[in-house]
Amino acid sequence: MFFHLSLPALASLTPPEFQVEIIDEYFEDVPFDDPADLIGISFMTPQAPRACQIGEKFQRCGKKAG
Repeated sequence: MFFHLSLPALASLTPPEFQVEIIDEYFEDVPFDDPADLIGISFMTPQAPRACQIGEKFQRCGKKAG
């Protein structure tokens, strides 16, 4: 398991009025009840089926996931 720097780089470019939280399902549960307005999902190709499951669950919870 290795950490990619694309998400921290993206978070560092996000304007300060927005709160960014990075969750790694390998280390903690995905907070599907989080009050976030937008959910971003990053994955590598072998993890695509799980990423789709996560996105679909967030959408069922009324979130915009992509």
